[in-house]
Amino acid sequence: MSTPRFINLEGFEGVGKTTLAQWIADTYGYVYLKSPSGQFRDVRDEFDQPTTDPAERIGFYMGDCVALSCKISALMAEGKNVVLDRYVYTTRAFNLSDKDYDCDIIAQISDALLQPDCILFVDANFDTLYERITKRGFSENDKLFVDRQKFADVMGNYCELLDGDERLTVIDNNGSLEDAKRQIMAVLGPPPVKLVPKTNEYV
Repeated sequence: MSTPRFINLEGFEGVGKTTLAQWIADTYGYVYLKSPSGQFRDVRDEFDQPTTDPAERIGFYMGDCVALSCKISALMAEGKNVVLDRYVYTTRAFNLSDKDYDCDIIAQISDALLQPDCILFVDANFDTLYERITKRGFSENDKLFVDRQKFADVMGNYCELLDGDERLTVIDNNGSLEDAKRQIMAVLGPPPVKLVPKTNEYV
C-alpha cells in the first residue's frame, strides 16, 4: 500500500493504542494526536459520568471528532501525516448501545468527517488488558468502563462498525509490544532511515 497520510488507531481501553500510536509518530515521522483533544480533554470526566444523558455524551464526543477532522485536514494541507489515537469508531462503539439519540444522524456525521486512509484496530483479550491496566493503575475513566460485560458489548459494536472495511488491519497485542510493532511494520513498510548528521573532525 502507498504511505497512508492519516492513520487511525482504535480499540478498547488499555489495549496499547497510545503506546503504539506514539511509536508510529516517532518512528515514521507522523504528527501524533489523541482524542479527546485540546479543551475537550479538560472536561471529558464531566461527560463520562453515569448520570450524564447519553445524547449529551455522544454529542460531546462527536463534537471532538469534528474538531479533530478539521485539525487533521489543516495538518495534511501543510504536507504532514497524522496518526490519531481514537476517532469516531471508538466514540460510536462505546455509545452504540444507548438509543437516546438518532443513530442515523450520528452515522451521517461520521461519513462527513475526514476519513482515515488506514485503520489499525489494536486487539487484546479482556484478561490481558485488565492486567495491563492494573499495573499502570486504574484511572477514573477506566473505573467507569473496564468490566467484562462492557468489553463484550463494545467489541461487538466495533465488529458491527468495521466489519468488511478494506482499510482495516487488526493488530494482535496480546503478546509483546515488539510483536505488535512488527505487525504494524508489515502494514506500513520499513521505517524511513533517519540520517544522522556527520560531525566535522579536525586533526
